[in-house]
Amino acid sequence: MQPQEEKQIKKGVSLYVKSGAILLLFVLSIIVVACGATNTTTTASNGPVPTVTIQLGKKQSPTPPPPPFSCAAWVTETTPRAGVSTIVVNAKYTRITNGNPEGISGATALATVHWADKRADTTVSATTTPDGLATFPISVPQDTNPALVNHVTLIDVTFNGGGNTCTASQARAAYFVLLPATVTPTPSPDASATPTGAPGADMTPTPPGKKKN
Repeated sequence: MQPQEEKQIKKGVSLYVKSGAILLLFVLSIIVVACGATNTTTTASNGPVPTVTIQLGKKQSPTPPPPPFSCAAWVTETTPRAGVSTIVVNAKYTRITNGNPEGISGATALATVHWADKRADTTVSATTTPDGLATFPISVPQDTNPALVNHVTLIDVTFNGGGNTCTASQARAAYFVLLPATVTPTPSPDASATPTGAPGADMTPTPPGKKKN
C-alpha cells in the first residue's frame, strides 16, 4: 500500500471516530436533559403549589375604643336567707380619661328594685364617692311571699352626672335570690327518763336519820 493511500485511510478512520464520539455525546446529553425534566415534573406534582396573595390598599378593622362612660351594679351576697332585713347593693360609675377608667364623683344614683313576686318596685337614691362608688341599703320585705323565694330579684341603677347618664341594667344589673329560711329543729324529750314524782318512781318516805336504799 502506498504511503499516500495509508495516510488517507488513517484520516478517514479518525474522522469516523470523532464523528461517533460527538454523536454519542449528543445522545447522552439528550438523555440527561430528558431525565432531569421528568424528575422535576414528578417532584412538582407530589406537593401543592405554594401561592402568595398580596392585598394592597385593604384596611384592617381597628379595635373599637371602650365607651367613654360605663356603669355596673352588684350584690356581695347573692343568695341570702329569707328573713334577712337588709341587702346592700353596690354600683360604680366611671369614664375613660387618657385611656384609663376614672370614677365620677358626686353623681346622683337611683337604684330600682324589681321584686321577684311582682310587688311594687322599691327605689333608693345615693351619691357617688370620689371613686365613683354608690351604696344602697335595700330593706327586704318580711311578709315573705312564696313567689319571692327561690326567684331572681333584679336591681337597676341609673347614674346622672359628669355630663352624661348611664344605666346599669340587664347584664350589668345587680341581682339576688332569697333562699328559704333555715329552720332550727326543736329537740324531742328523752322518753327513757323517769321524772321525779311520776308513776313508777319510789315514793316511800325515808325516816329521819336513815338512808334510803
